[in-house]
Amino acid sequence: LATIGGFFNTPLNGYGLEKYLFHDAALYDVGHAGWAGPGFALVIGRTYPENAGLMALSVIVALGGIALAAAMYWRPVIRPARLAEALSLPYWISYRKFYLDEAYYGLVVVTGKGIAKLLDFVDRYVIDGIVRLVSWVVYTAGVGLKYTQTGQVQTYGVIAMLGLFVILAVAMISAGGVF
Repeated sequence: LATIGGFFNTPLNGYGLEKYLFHDAALYDVGHAGWAGPGFALVIGRTYPENAGLMALSVIVALGGIALAAAMYWRPVIRPARLAEALSLPYWISYRKFYLDEAYYGLVVVTGKGIAKLLDFVDRYVIDGIVRLVSWVVYTAGVGLKYTQTGQVQTYGVIAMLGLFVILAVAMISAGGVF
């Protein structure tokens, strides 16, 4: 299908693929947007190739690759080792997969690990630090307040008087003082 798929929507077969895909485009008012994909202009449900030369060039390159593979492997006219030696730089670049693995590792893996380390730091020391601080404050307040619950009325009276003095002091300071 990859070899012959491009021929399904050509004038040679009456744009058969387009008729199959866009047969009900008029029902949904589709096809007036002016775009149908790279290299095609969509005008009222009909695609027209804008770059027929580029399409022809891609077919020629593909057929050239098929012919080269046939010359190397089907009926060996050209020996692969000699071709690799003659075209050492292009061969090495294609053998190394155009360095896409290295580019992927450098751009995606290293960047992803850096972001993961940063987020790990934020999670461990910022978020968990805030949680530990809140926990410590609540625990310390609980330990401090447990001594106020003695069951003696005199202690409760002293605590109530201290609270009243604190409230009066705050009120006098915020009002500008007594004098």
